Amino acid sequence: MPDEVSTPMDVEVLPSAALEQAESQRASLLRAFENRRAARAIAVPTSEDEVRAGLRSFGEPAFYYGEDLHDRRERLRAAMARAERRLLMATPFTSKAEMAMSPRSQRQQARLFGT
Repeated sequence: MPDEVSTPMDVEVLPSAALEQAESQRASLLRAFENRRAARAIAVPTSEDEVRAGLRSFGEPAFYYGEDLHDRRERLRAAMARAERRLLMATPFTSKAEMAMSPRSQRQQARLFGT
């Protein structure tokens, strides 16, 4: 019998509701992962007074019942990440380096850290 070489057939995959849902879920998980990764890169103050001031500047409560400093820092980190995402989406800059050099970003950082 001669050697038969199997060639891949051109198969068209029609989108189904399950495939679209899986793609949507994948995109959502990827966005969440990227958001967490970006949030971890944000420098958060360690002083309790600075953390409380930072939370207040974002309109967050300074304390929740049963919350310790670590929990407050994580809430501040999340608030800072949300603000950064909104700022990046609202500005015409193309890169984070350009964003970091903007006067608006410098004013926001000075207001938050009191520098």
